[in-house]
Amino acid sequence: MMVPPLEILIRLGTSVVLGSIIGYERGRHDHPAGLRTNTLVSLAATLFMILSAHALHADQPIHPGVSISFDPTRIASYVVAGIGFLGGGAIVRTGLTVKGLTTAASLWLVTAIGLSVGAGLYFLAISGTVIGFAVLSGFRTIEHRPIPRIRRRARLEFDAKADVPKLLDRLRDVGIVPEAFDVDRDLGAGTLALTIDLEHSLESEALVVLANVEALPGLRRVSMTHRPPCVDG
Repeated sequence: MMVPPLEILIRLGTSVVLGSIIGYERGRHDHPAGLRTNTLVSLAATLFMILSAHALHADQPIHPGVSISFDPTRIASYVVAGIGFLGGGAIVRTGLTVKGLTTAASLWLVTAIGLSVGAGLYFLAISGTVIGFAVLSGFRTIEHRPIPRIRRRARLEFDAKADVPKLLDRLRDVGIVPEAFDVDRDLGAGTLALTIDLEHSLESEALVVLANVEALPGLRRVSMTHRPPCVDG
């Protein structure tokens, strides 16, 4: 039996309202999938659910002895699988940093909300929206994230006769403990390049590191560059 037109409009309108609530929270914090994306995902999921559960089951005369079975969950199951591609596009990885996982999860949530509305389960859809919004906005204040450490790479050029072990000991004496280091000794140019990877918590510590490095004997040139952070903020 087909859904009455008024009921279809109510379900689509409810889907837009509930999807926009989640989308508002995402857009307020400047995430890539914001108000319009979440609203459209919810609306599309509702349309697919109505189509799957009702529109393809139009009353048709059935010949005697003919048995026809319908699976109203088939299209809905493909919607759940297909949203993974859209969610995957919201996930961005830069070096060791991964961002967008929460946005991808919110798209999955909005899909479930839209399917619930399409099936006429208003209480389920509204409850899921309220709880989902509470998780996205409320848990933000209690969620603990490690503070990203600042990572830098320093390149130090010394006289070619510089003693690397003594230089490393001198660095440790002034509080500079490298994660790793590379040595490049150019005998022709008479230089020794020491590349070290450092980590510290505050930007101001870079000035202290630079001042300590500049006091090293035989130093000709020093340069410091940023490296990608190792913790997702």
